[in-house]
Amino acid sequence: MDRTPRTWVEVAADTQSAARRWTEDGLAADTPYRYRVSARNSAGVGVPSSEVGGRTRPQLRLDRPVPYPLTALPQAAGIPRALTAMATHESVTLTWTVPAAGGTVTGYRLWRQTGAEAFAILGPDLGADVLIFRDTGLAAGTVYCYRLQALSAQGPGPLSAAARIGTTVLPGPVGAGSVHLVGGQITLSWTAPTAAGSSAVTHYRVRRRRTSHGQAYTLQATRVTDTRHIEAAPPAEGIWYYSVQAVSAAGTGPWSNPELSGHMLWIGTPPGGVGRGTVRLAGGQVTLSWIAPTAVGSSAVTHYRVRRRRASHGQAYTLRAEHVTGTVHTEAAPTDDGTWYYSVQAVNAAGPGPWSDPGPSGHVLVLPT
Repeated sequence: MDRTPRTWVEVAADTQSAARRWTEDGLAADTPYRYRVSARNSAGVGVPSSEVGGRTRPQLRLDRPVPYPLTALPQAAGIPRALTAMATHESVTLTWTVPAAGGTVTGYRLWRQTGAEAFAILGPDLGADVLIFRDTGLAAGTVYCYRLQALSAQGPGPLSAAARIGTTVLPGPVGAGSVHLVGGQITLSWTAPTAAGSSAVTHYRVRRRRTSHGQAYTLQATRVTDTRHIEAAPPAEGIWYYSVQAVSAAGTGPWSNPELSGHMLWIGTPPGGVGRGTVRLAGGQVTLSWIAPTAVGSSAVTHYRVRRRRASHGQAYTLRAEHVTGTVHTEAAPTDDGTWYYSVQAVNAAGPGPWSDPGPSGHVLVLPT
């Protein structure tokens, strides 16, 4: 029922336009409304117009459910979870799990920061099925920081929380020591590395080889907890090299150099020096001869080695023959004029004897003759 007088409510103080059209939204369905309009200018607001009215349409009611196709909006990929890092002295292994929410993952993008540098993309993007990555070729004792993005058809998603880790440092080489043979046993000693690395040394490894037979090293002990090792003496004559390696939780350090660490052992006695001989030039060839050592050592001489050098130019010796089985050696004559020194060394199972002195042994060749 229409009632007067009415209470009027201002719904628009200023339409901000001189247009003679205005729309009101958000009204209730199936409800009558009446309106009046006042013009305004710089002097103020005029007298309201006569009223006009109307009723909004009733709301549509359905007597049964009507299917309506809904299409999901595309979403960016979510945040990868549980980014974890594990390090060695030269690599970092990263693992993670798939995002718990977001769009379909099509791949992953890794970011890395070294020290105080800015983050940078680490290599090409990874596949959607990749949940582990090994970053190699890293510097020891360096802090690295990683973040991860999941990729989708909508582009990269948000970055994960950072995983920060430092690469480890391996122990350094062991210090010099000694090797002694007593009563059929050898005692090897050394000093602990001055640079232990990122964690304490836990034990040492020991290996040995026989030098004169080109043998490879064999591992003699894998877990020596002291800086001393005792074992049975080698079974044969010769020069034996022992090498030691420090081990920590970070990994294994370098093997020691037997010649620098004092770990060379002579078993048996090498031969003495060769006797006096001659050197002759004929037909473009040099023939060198000598006499076998009078002191053969603990076993018979097996072969000889020959070297030479040019005296007037301060040159070092060069090895000319490694395995001469007699007391004569023949080779092409030197191509340059000058004084040439030849030297011979006898070898037995215990090792090489001393090199001969070219002058007293008669092994000096002067060109031209």
